[in-house]
This record gives sequence, structure tokens and C-alpha cells, in this order.
Amino acid sequence: MGCIMVMELGKKKKKLIKSILWRIKAEIKKMKKKMRSRRHKKNKRQVSFNYDPLSYSLNFDSL
Repeated sequence: MGCIMVMELGKKKKKLIKSILWRIKAEIKKMKKKMRSRRHKKNKRQVSFNYDPLSYSLNFDSL
């Protein structure tokens, strides 16, 4: 009877360890995804082209 109890305890420990490892792997994946999205945000800087209306109109005054 004692041997069966030890085997059951071993199975429970294995399940517990597997679930903990699965959670750790899931967290690592989330962290990697966040890091990738942050890199892409840095690379996707918006460029805005502003012009001065007065300077723009001077280009056409000489015509």
C-alpha cells in the first residue's frame, strides 16, 4: 500500500512540474512578443512633411 502512495505522489509531482514549466514557457513567449512589438514600434516612426504656406506660394509667384 505504501508503494502505491509513493507512485501517486510521484505522478502528482510530475503533473505539477509540467504545469509550472508550461506556465513559464507561456510567459517567455509573451515577453518575446512584447519585445518584438516594441522593436517594430521604434522602427515605424511616423515622418511628417510640413511646409510653410508662404514659402510654398513663393514657388509659384515667378510664373
